[in-house]
Amino acid sequence: MISLKRFTYILGPILFVLVIGTLSCWLYAALALNSLPKEAKDDIEYSGRTYYISQFDSIFKTIGIKYGIDWRLLSAIARYESNFTSDAQSSGGAMGLMQVMPSIAEHFSVSKNELWDPYKNVEVAAQLLCLCMRQISTLDIETKDNTCFFLACYHCGFSRIEKAYQYALYYNETEFSWERIGFYLELLAEENLMPLDSLGVANNMVLYDAGDVTNTYVQNVMDKYLQYCKMYPLLCCNPNFD
Repeated sequence: MISLKRFTYILGPILFVLVIGTLSCWLYAALALNSLPKEAKDDIEYSGRTYYISQFDSIFKTIGIKYGIDWRLLSAIARYESNFTSDAQSSGGAMGLMQVMPSIAEHFSVSKNELWDPYKNVEVAAQLLCLCMRQISTLDIETKDNTCFFLACYHCGFSRIEKAYQYALYYNETEFSWERIGFYLELLAEENLMPLDSLGVANNMVLYDAGDVTNTYVQNVMDKYLQYCKMYPLLCCNPNFD
């Protein structure tokens, strides 16, 4: 049998490492929190020894794992769309945490009433993001900007992103970054913009006069997402966020 002295000799260093690791994590968390701007700190909730972004964190994490989407991105979308209000409804009819349109929900076999369920609402949004990812993958874009393109597609639909991309191709753009495609997205509102069919590109569309709104949407959600990513070491101290 191992003597108490021998056992203490073996266990002591292990406990020391665990204690130092825990203290280091909390110290890093405090530094990360203090380095965030005030508006980001306002998003952080505190309960006991646990920090979290919203009361829906467990839903975002579960859905994120299921669909391969960063749960912090889902949180950032919900923060911008509804300020984490599960019963929010826009004048245009968008519903719930992620402001999902009933017509979109029907595409994923979810009824309008089911959109009031936070889990169902986030799941539909995740499925829509996955669809956006598959659609955007058909374009030869800068992969470093993938998240921006996914968000833009989520906001205004793939067809408009595709049209902006086609204009960029026609005008011999060599850099297909979100900045450049976003520029052409705003041009879709110009009445004197040459129709795509006259450029030899089929499937033209009506004018889109909210390209600037989509650009603003992408920027704001990305800002919040990056803030949440910076918070991640803080959240890793929570055993529920392993």
